[in-house]
Amino acid sequence: MYKDICHLYRNFGNVVAGKLVMLNNVVKENGGDKQSSYKKIVQENQLMSDTAFDTLWKKYNQVRPDIKF
Repeated sequence: MYKDICHLYRNFGNVVAGKLVMLNNVVKENGGDKQSSYKKIVQENQLMSDTAFDTLWKKYNQVRPDIKF
């Protein structure tokens, strides 16, 4: 269980944890919807490619139940 950002960073490293935190925040803003999160991250802001988003989304779904902050 990830109770704070430091714990997430310790387990995944700066790059992946930072992306997971960003995705978690976008998902919360968009009500958990993958398509609206994709639109904001990939289409509107060009923060990553389609493939990178899909890979991150898979990892996010694995840890999503454990993120408690």
